[in-house]
Amino acid sequence: MTFRNQVLSAVKWTVIGRLSSQLASWTITILVMRLLAPDDYGLVAMATLFSGLFAVVAESGGLYLARDPASGRLRQVLHAAPAQVARERAQVLALAEQLIREWPGFAPASDNAYRQVDVAIDWCEEVDPVPAAQIAQAIARFHQAGYSARASSVHINAWSGSFDKAPMALRCLNEVWGIDAAQAARRWLFVGDAPNDASMFEVFGRSVGVANIVPALARLPVAPGWLTRASHGAGFEELAQHLLAAAGR
Repeated sequence: MTFRNQVLSAVKWTVIGRLSSQLASWTITILVMRLLAPDDYGLVAMATLFSGLFAVVAESGGLYLARDPASGRLRQVLHAAPAQVARERAQVLALAEQLIREWPGFAPASDNAYRQVDVAIDWCEEVDPVPAAQIAQAIARFHQAGYSARASSVHINAWSGSFDKAPMALRCLNEVWGIDAAQAARRWLFVGDAPNDASMFEVFGRSVGVANIVPALARLPVAPGWLTRASHGAGFEELAQHLLAAAGR
């Protein structure tokens, strides 16, 4: 077989392979649509959307993950050198474990094993809700030890260092897409539902608070510009529906 014929053969089988893969994907999609109720299929579509995200700011702003447009691989950027981050997290973790032993009701967050920067104490995600006074006492203990700590809608997040969600979000936008802070604050929309989103509400002029943040509004330096009527996941869905309607879709 000549080189020309080898190239043509390779191209032919590549095209056949890709067409077969696409046809299989369409077939599976149609079968799933027929098997699932519309609401359930919507959840599948949302999960598929998340798999295509380009960047994520995580762990109270301690890191961001960005997808390389050329290779598709994820790149992780920490707020400080990895050795420093690991050392400081171990110190915060030791105090968190002490607080969990001292106060009944608290538990380690189930995703702690996968966190690299902050430490999370579960106060209502997989445990019965812990009184607000106890949450405040635990946060005060972290502060007394020189650490940062805030309550989210389900966890107490604690960390060592001065990083926060908004500075890391702005850094991510700048380093990944070349968007400066002023442009981001003016044009990007942020939606959050917990007190640890405070810095984001403060920086982004276009901000939406999901209804379950209402009890914490008095403690926020800057309140979100708008509030949804629904809480938790339904509040995020309400915002998405509003944006789609505004766009005429």
